[in-house]
Amino acid sequence: MNKTAFIIGCGSIGERHAGNLNSLGVDISVFDIDKEKQQEVASKVNAESHNSLEEGFAENPDMAFICTPSNHHISPAQQAAEAGCDLFVEKPLSNNAEGVENLIETVEDENLISMVGCNYRFHPAIQKVKQLIDDECVGNIVSARIETGSYLPDWHPWEDYRDMYSAKEGVGGVLLDAIHGINYGRWFFGNEELVTGMLSCDSSLEIETEDTASLITRYENDVQCEYHFDYVQRTPIKSGQITGETGSIRWGGVEKSVRRYDLESDDWITEKSYDDWEINQMYINMLEHFLDCVAERKVTTSPLTDGWKDLQLVLAAKNSSEQGEHIQL
Repeated sequence: MNKTAFIIGCGSIGERHAGNLNSLGVDISVFDIDKEKQQEVASKVNAESHNSLEEGFAENPDMAFICTPSNHHISPAQQAAEAGCDLFVEKPLSNNAEGVENLIETVEDENLISMVGCNYRFHPAIQKVKQLIDDECVGNIVSARIETGSYLPDWHPWEDYRDMYSAKEGVGGVLLDAIHGINYGRWFFGNEELVTGMLSCDSSLEIETEDTASLITRYENDVQCEYHFDYVQRTPIKSGQITGETGSIRWGGVEKSVRRYDLESDDWITEKSYDDWEINQMYINMLEHFLDCVAERKVTTSPLTDGWKDLQLVLAAKNSSEQGEHIQL
């Protein structure tokens, strides 16, 4: 029998997951308060539409996918967990701490499989960087820099960006949107122990949230990492550099590659190129990983406890910016 998935939220990411799950042979049902959008997605993937969350959970789906705006993640996720659904929650796990620990406790008590949708762990560049780190290819790592920047109005050119969740106080902001970088930074270096944050909104974007965020974090293994996120750059970038005692690793940028400086040859070596790579593939790979973990009842690469650590760092960085001081984690 095919697994069944209840998708809650039919915005752009819900629609993407619906299409990918359908291609993977999963039976889908959907719910959204926007009934026009709900019906549009349902018709594209031949999914059943529900009039309420209760109606959807009454069908006893195997899995629930929470694809609503971040400030509406926890309540439907809690309902899904109480209904016994394995749980996939889009990043970020939430926009604040309210209800998160109770949700995690329910998931653990019910022995559910959970995952926060940090799809960049399935990006070929990030996976190659992780491999190079694990293989100690640049020796002892001392510092890193991770950058994500793009122009917010270009994200969804078919709508006014000022009406998007990213622009709304308490829901969006570049720090929550770019939490991918924080997630794979911790994947690279372990847990953070200290953070200093500086957030600002000094552009002419006319949004309610920060458009620029700079963080300096120190990890338990003494690696120091600088993060820069913004909504302002006209040429999108996702890049980074890791500095070790015997070499460096760079990824992203215009060349779309992972390169490593090799001390012995005194030259840069291209470890991975992904110029012709299709971005949707990382979403498919992520869903395949989640479905495999559901089938085998094993922990995913980013369970809710992982997403909670990411969120705690974001909240600490915001506190740091407001208070003008380091925050111990």
